[in-house]
Amino acid sequence: MYSRVNSNLLEDRLDAEFYSLEQIKNHKTLQDYGVIPLSAYCNGINVGYTGELTSVYRAQGTTLFRVSDIDGIFLSNDDVNYVPDDFAANNPQIWIRDNDIVFAAVGNTIGKVALKTVSMPDGVCSRALMIARPLTDKIDSSFLIAYLATKYAQKSLLRGVSGSAQPVLNTPLIANLPVISAESVSQKYIGDKVRQAEQLRVWAKRLYRIPAFIDAFIQGALPLSLTDLLFSLIKKSNNDAIKELTKFLALNIEDAQMKQNFQGFIEKNKMGSVDIEREFFHINTVSTSAIEDFLSAQTYRPAITDAFDKITSKKFSTLQSISLEPIRQGATPKFSAIGKKCIKSKQTRDLFLDETGYEIVDPNDEQNKRIVRLKRNDILVTRQGAGTVGRASIFLDDEETYITDSLFLVRIDPAKANPAFVAGFLRSYTGQRLIEKGVYGSTGQLNLSSTALRNIPILDVPLEFQNFLGETLCTADTLFKLSTRLTQSAKTLVEALIEGQLTEQQLIQAQQALEDGDNSLDQAILSKLSAEGYAIEGATPLFSDVDELYSLLEEAAQAEAEE
Repeated sequence: MYSRVNSNLLEDRLDAEFYSLEQIKNHKTLQDYGVIPLSAYCNGINVGYTGELTSVYRAQGTTLFRVSDIDGIFLSNDDVNYVPDDFAANNPQIWIRDNDIVFAAVGNTIGKVALKTVSMPDGVCSRALMIARPLTDKIDSSFLIAYLATKYAQKSLLRGVSGSAQPVLNTPLIANLPVISAESVSQKYIGDKVRQAEQLRVWAKRLYRIPAFIDAFIQGALPLSLTDLLFSLIKKSNNDAIKELTKFLALNIEDAQMKQNFQGFIEKNKMGSVDIEREFFHINTVSTSAIEDFLSAQTYRPAITDAFDKITSKKFSTLQSISLEPIRQGATPKFSAIGKKCIKSKQTRDLFLDETGYEIVDPNDEQNKRIVRLKRNDILVTRQGAGTVGRASIFLDDEETYITDSLFLVRIDPAKANPAFVAGFLRSYTGQRLIEKGVYGSTGQLNLSSTALRNIPILDVPLEFQNFLGETLCTADTLFKLSTRLTQSAKTLVEALIEGQLTEQQLIQAQQALEDGDNSLDQAILSKLSAEGYAIEGATPLFSDVDELYSLLEEAAQAEAEE
């Protein structure tokens, strides 16, 4: 590859990629708008610990952030590692604190950026991350992360990458990264979208502990005072019941032992999937009456038999008996370029289906006569695969969507059980053990027996309580989606500024109106946002129900204020 450029544009680098037409155009667009080097907005840019870290990992201590902890534009610590406190204290330059921004600095992760918010503990990081500490009197960190996520900043980042076999970022590159200048009020307007996204994300992650709560409830490990209170509040006010539940899920628990116990359920439910827990040899002694179709020791290991005994010792129903129709697998589809969404097992990584990576099928194609169309509240369970078997997810949409033969379809009768409650139970540690009981095959190809799935015992829980927990769990999905769309909106607003589709004056007026209690200008801006960009004719709006967004933001802010 080669590029011909004006000698006035030459810098220290002499590689063709650096001077590609795309990069030159991107550079000019930013320069024309007006930019300042990132270093002018920051109190230093540091590199994470350059030595070997695995040898100092500990079960407790100071949080160690890694590239895998970047979740969208935020730092997360769902699967945290720790280093000794004294090690962290002796390396002050590798600390990540509130409002810091981290950059993935090595390999194919370059371009990932994340903001450290107050919801995450302070921690340290390895060489794979670089840290910028914004001066908050000069720039809004939330505005800055929105800018860094734009296509313009991303191209600038990738322009400075050096190395071929192992690409890396360096400190001078980050220091000289061009950042657009903007008035503080317009920065706040965009930054608030990021802060609101974080509020919803934190709330959603708490509600996402409901499978652990269901597990603790089934195991009889919850305080009777809490369950009695929730049953009482459900009859009067769902909102008050949700507040009490959220408080408990947030570990705002006075009883230290109870807090520790529930933390144990949370941790257990993080690592409870079939593919993580599964063993391939085990010796276990069981009663002959407990032996069913499978004769592998794995099927009868203690974690599985304990879960089965716990449920079947009480009143229960089988999964099939609470379903509207026979549990069945999808059909093998013929994919196409145009048509409707089709879900594969890779969309079931979480309890709620991933919105990205769908295949496409044409339901009118002769070869797709047998494909199965989903309905809202359908539960999908992955049928096979060493890394995927047994994962349960719920479909919460009305869009025409189909499934492949890699999934089982479970359609719950809402008069008998709440679909989201059942999905949450199947996703819990106990639920995963019951699913694992029906898994067979070798390391190369694990399969879930359809008969075993139909016979999974589901504890009989009052439908009113199921509905409360199930509906609250569904709220988590709404919160996650709105959080993602708010971060998308912040990024799109910055891009619209750069492209001249939106002026700072419009943002300033909208922000001032919001501070005066008038959201009409904000609504007008939000209504023009879509996944394709800003003010794109015919595009689907990012926010189909702005009133719902405002309502949830108000609830999230109130909950945060009460903590």
